[in-house]
Amino acid sequence: MGTKYQEVWGIQMTQQKPNDLWEDMATLNSLYEELMWDHSDVLEFNADYENNRIIIKNKSREGL
Repeated sequence: MGTKYQEVWGIQMTQQKPNDLWEDMATLNSLYEELMWDHSDVLEFNADYENNRIIIKNKSREGL
């Protein structure tokens, strides 16, 4: 039985998810779709350590 591969951003990857990074990427992709953001939009990530969260700002949409 051979290893199954899928292509992600032009890179061939195994279908097994090696760590939580893949889950985070899937969550971010869902966020783009839900907020109707374009994949070329510029995002700014800021850590809020006091509240244990990450704040994501769409810099491409500010001022619209």
